[in-house]
Amino acid sequence: MKRWGKPILIEMWDERFFYFAMKYEWNFIDALEKASGMVTDQFDVENAERYGITFMDEDGQKKYPVILHLSPTGAIERVIYALLEKAWMEEKNHDKAPMLPVWLSPEQVRILPVADRHLEFAEKVAEKLEKEGVRVGVDDRSLSIPKKVFQAKMMWIPYIIVVGDKEMGSEKLPVVVREKSKSKEDYMEDMTVDELISKIKEEVGDKPQAPMPLPKHMSKRPIFYGKK
Repeated sequence: MKRWGKPILIEMWDERFFYFAMKYEWNFIDALEKASGMVTDQFDVENAERYGITFMDEDGQKKYPVILHLSPTGAIERVIYALLEKAWMEEKNHDKAPMLPVWLSPEQVRILPVADRHLEFAEKVAEKLEKEGVRVGVDDRSLSIPKKVFQAKMMWIPYIIVVGDKEMGSEKLPVVVREKSKSKEDYMEDMTVDELISKIKEEVGDKPQAPMPLPKHMSKRPIFYGKK
């Protein structure tokens, strides 16, 4: 507390009924750009003996250490909560379209062909993005463009590209950039595929970039229906 100047909540019990004797927590502001979180540290006095973890003390005797279970944000749901809270605050306070960080978005780009004749071009763009590790989807369903755009926005897709006759003959594509969009107003920017790739790579930085866990084509993805 002296070092960091932050209030700490310390929990102790008259009788120990966990593997830890005490724990402390404190709220903090971290690199999620002012998203709240919680640091938790448990003083484990049981598991060292259970798993045979020892150290040689200064008196030459093997002893069981106290194990500190330190988690900078607590369980995974706390991380998710912090990300969603940040998105909500951005929308509430700055009228920005809510989104996850680009590196963490399950699908980073979605391409929407206007008609069947534009699908081949959309596939080529998607293939180029995939080769660079970008998670991209192609909405090949027989839906209207407004409906495709609406669904992509509901999924918080960072970059949305509509391709039609005009785009097939142009080097640059119209890209809806969610980070710069407002809640009810899209921000459109014309860029080449290479420029989009560079932009995404810059935003991802040194973060993990795993493949997309879903089929690329929307027509092949499972559909979930809520029970009525």
